[in-house]
Amino acid sequence: MLFGMVLLLLVQPGMKDPSMWFPDHNYHESMFSTFKRINAKEHVVGWYNTGPTLQENDLDIHGLFHDYVPNPVLVIIDVQPKEIGIPTKAYYAVEEVKESATQKSQNGSSS
Repeated sequence: MLFGMVLLLLVQPGMKDPSMWFPDHNYHESMFSTFKRINAKEHVVGWYNTGPTLQENDLDIHGLFHDYVPNPVLVIIDVQPKEIGIPTKAYYAVEEVKESATQKSQNGSSS
């Protein structure tokens, strides 16, 4: 089950700084707790965005989901597809350890 249906993020298109977004942490915690109580046999695997492409702040938002899921999946859903087929792309973060073993970075991977 993807967690997007209970995600409340305020991101306004056309903002001068696209990296600005405002998560409602209280809402997340409340909805995640309710979800676990009501749907005990289902598991959250990630979240979704109605894209149609990855945005600049998606990796930051994706980082929030590590509080809820060890390896969350991000699914981009194109709600106005131009091609026939399933209008989705799934991504997950891959942690890379640099040669010095002290530097880490996250890269998004598509599947």
